[in-house]
Amino acid sequence: MEYKTRALTIIVRPDDIVEILTNEDWKEADTLEIAKENTAMIEKAINGKRVGILNYVPKTYVSKEVMAYYNSLDGTAVGTAMVATSFSARLIANVYMKLIGGPSTINKKNKAPLKIFPTKQDAISWLLAKLAEK
Repeated sequence: MEYKTRALTIIVRPDDIVEILTNEDWKEADTLEIAKENTAMIEKAINGKRVGILNYVPKTYVSKEVMAYYNSLDGTAVGTAMVATSFSARLIANVYMKLIGGPSTINKKNKAPLKIFPTKQDAISWLLAKLAEK
């Protein structure tokens, strides 16, 4: 199943991985308004299910305020895998993790781990293993 916002395409895969992609035509920086729209749609897509989140390092600027908003939400994710395929994307991801308070969790409320991967397949393998854990 696929959901869309102005900024994102959210794909709920049959293996309980929710893939979040930035829309090709989205070139603006995220604002708090956009973050709220995105999270509302992600929550609708997840619908309370236990899922793994497959995300990509953003290509646009994300403010500390917007990152803090995303980080403050409760969730049912078992983990978030961020794909960073280039050296610069990995640098951005590491800065992001420092800004949210550390490499181990993206969401302090549900303690869901966050890990950065160089490939989508590595990220999917990790998420499937997290989903297999009880």
